[in-house]
Amino acid sequence: MTLLLMPFRWCWNLICFFLWPARFVEEATRDSIAREFEMNKQLLEKFPNRDLPAERVADFRHGREKQTQTLRRSILSSLVIVAVLCFFAWVTRALVGELPARWIAGVRVLSGGLILWAVLGRLGWKIQTWNGTSLPERVNDTWFKLTYGLGVYLLMLSVMTAE
Repeated sequence: MTLLLMPFRWCWNLICFFLWPARFVEEATRDSIAREFEMNKQLLEKFPNRDLPAERVADFRHGREKQTQTLRRSILSSLVIVAVLCFFAWVTRALVGELPARWIAGVRVLSGGLILWAVLGRLGWKIQTWNGTSLPERVNDTWFKLTYGLGVYLLMLSVMTAE
């Protein structure tokens, strides 16, 4: 029965994430505490009834609030960036006109290559620090955004000029 309810639970969590973030944070806090008890046997020995003090629960809640805010901001900003890139591709098409048919395949390959380069550059990321603000990390983040953004722009341009 639990397996049958899992897809509905995930859908509910997504709805809460976008529409009721406070409710999502509470659910994420409960989930984090439950997982911590599963993984941390010392914590379970110290609190066998799984009833944490209020300040420990508040620490978990604060962490989930920060994560939720960061993720929500990230999703919104990525949506805005994609919309802006689509708009610029539309403006470019309006100003330049149709790309020659022989160029469209090349632009699509180039855009796919740039997107792939950006994504694969993130997969092998061994320079991460705890807070993620070192200069190499900031350069890596900027490089990712530039290559990915250019790839998406070129992809949108090639799709908008396709017949």
